[in-house]
Amino acid sequence: MSTLRLGILCGCFDPIHSDDILLARSALKHLTLDHVLLVLMRSSSSQDCQAAEGDRWKMTVAACAGDQRLVPSRIALDASFSPRSAKEVLRLVKSSMPKADPVLLEEASSSAVRETISADIRASFASGRRHPALQPSVWEYCSALGLYHYPDSLEHAEAWIPELFQALNPHRFAHSLSVADQSRQLAVRYGADALKAEQAGLLHDCAKCFPLKEMQSIVLDAHASADPEMLSSGALLHSVAGACYARKHYGITDPDVLKAIEYHNTGYPGMSRLAMVVCLADYIEPNREPFPLLDEVRRLSGTSLDKALLLSLEGTSEHVLSKGKFLHPRTRDTIQWLRSLSETH
Repeated sequence: MSTLRLGILCGCFDPIHSDDILLARSALKHLTLDHVLLVLMRSSSSQDCQAAEGDRWKMTVAACAGDQRLVPSRIALDASFSPRSAKEVLRLVKSSMPKADPVLLEEASSSAVRETISADIRASFASGRRHPALQPSVWEYCSALGLYHYPDSLEHAEAWIPELFQALNPHRFAHSLSVADQSRQLAVRYGADALKAEQAGLLHDCAKCFPLKEMQSIVLDAHASADPEMLSSGALLHSVAGACYARKHYGITDPDVLKAIEYHNTGYPGMSRLAMVVCLADYIEPNREPFPLLDEVRRLSGTSLDKALLLSLEGTSEHVLSKGKFLHPRTRDTIQWLRSLSETH
């Protein structure tokens, strides 16, 4: 059996940023590693963290979600003692994973550079500036919660985000944060309500990881309308179930937000700009795995909401039909409606 090659990158990740991720990915390539553990460290009297440990953990999980080779680790947090150095963490990993071949990635110089970037990011939050070294999912997490003295926050985010973290897998959690951020940006660009767009984007997949039977139960208990084809498919039903669940468990009463959640995966003819930006954001958010036409849709999203959404739905339709899968009629009708808009522009 081959030995598991592990890199170990320790830090308080206050917050985690692109240089942390770049260092880990560079080590994967140049040191021929299988995985890199991003080990979250406790704060100490000499290095107090501005964000709480739970927040720093959730940010780290979100930041690593796009690459399965990056593994967020609580080994230092959950140990019977509190490791204060990377070397202590190395010994802890060796004792708990005897078949692994761990190697420390961090040097004093790289640690100092990473902390300097973190300090600059924290300063940018206080002034309301978006920092280029921050991933969209981490930016959304911090700004929604008003961390690092960010001058604004999303109402109810302190209750919604922890619940989403428990209900979703890491990939879906990071995706939801990125869609919220992308939805808000598109709403500002195209004249939709930015707050509602952020709310709908954050909660659009709140039921995505539920078993199909649970989705069906949520929809039936709410007396929501769903055709037989939708009831038999979690990929389709999670949107309707999500709207029902958002109303009951997240306290969403705004019909515009609920409708944007309910139709984010199929669209509907005559859909509002709010629904359009959430639907499009779901397709183009930065962590989205590549699909045909993605780059072109992203380019179009900067100039035409209608055309970008049309191209994304056309691409999805072609992909679904090429796989011999069911395409919901509402998607076909939405494509025709969007084409008619393009013809009149």
